[in-house]
Amino acid sequence: MKEDILKLLQREIIPTIGSVELANVALCTAYATSTVGGWAQEIDLEVSPEIMNRGKRDRIPELNRSGLEYAAALGTLLLNPDRRCLLMAETTDEAVEKAIRPEVKQHTHVSVRWNYSPWFVRARVYTDWGIGTAEILDYPGDIVLLQIAAKKVWQKEPEQKDQEGYQKKLVAELTEEQLDALVAECSEKELFFLKPGLDYTSNLLHEITEKLYGSKTVEELAEEIEREVRRGSKLPCMTAGYSIHDGIMLYLRGLMFQKEHDDMEEILRFLAKEGCKLLAKNTRVGAVN
Repeated sequence: MKEDILKLLQREIIPTIGSVELANVALCTAYATSTVGGWAQEIDLEVSPEIMNRGKRDRIPELNRSGLEYAAALGTLLLNPDRRCLLMAETTDEAVEKAIRPEVKQHTHVSVRWNYSPWFVRARVYTDWGIGTAEILDYPGDIVLLQIAAKKVWQKEPEQKDQEGYQKKLVAELTEEQLDALVAECSEKELFFLKPGLDYTSNLLHEITEKLYGSKTVEELAEEIEREVRRGSKLPCMTAGYSIHDGIMLYLRGLMFQKEHDDMEEILRFLAKEGCKLLAKNTRVGAVN
């Protein structure tokens, strides 16, 4: 059971640069391009209505503009998809220049796929070496399909999807006492993947609070940070259960807890427990909706 909880947290509380919707588009085209190799000539992009709407509003870090076409073009130039949703941290001046060329919109074709997961992205990239395809379905940053031309290179097995559903159901049904007992079993080493989010938030908090003046509460600060991210800020944040706001709140609470506790293992257990409670709440809300 402990292993299921750890896998759930690792999958659903992820470090992100910029809007998670745009980061997923860039990640998908990065995977498609790196799978086949070569330089992108044309892009076919299919997305959920939710990602289409966010793509019109949110701005892309470094590019200072909105548009899924630009996020897709940028992804083809950032060929280190193992960074997942931190991919945009590697944006260079050269990548910016190429991603905003006038012909990008002409060579990128975006369509909506209805009745799919809100996180659905499928990118087919035509390069001078061939055709690469990548797909994200249920979870940000989680590729489920890689393909070269018509040949599948890798695909997530149905058993993995069943296991992921079980993990979400498991955490949603845990009592407070059961959650306490499970988290108490986790070592600092097992929970260390949560520390980068804490470090990001800690290192940037002074800069953030200076820039985002007028915040009086943790909730208000989280709302202002989310607005900055949606406007194209390159501030790293953690996406918890796919909500930028929830991720920021989680790590701001972690910093408040850290002020009163010196033991890193205890701090990471606090984050794990709060993260599980957050994911349980979102899972129950999703089930009702």
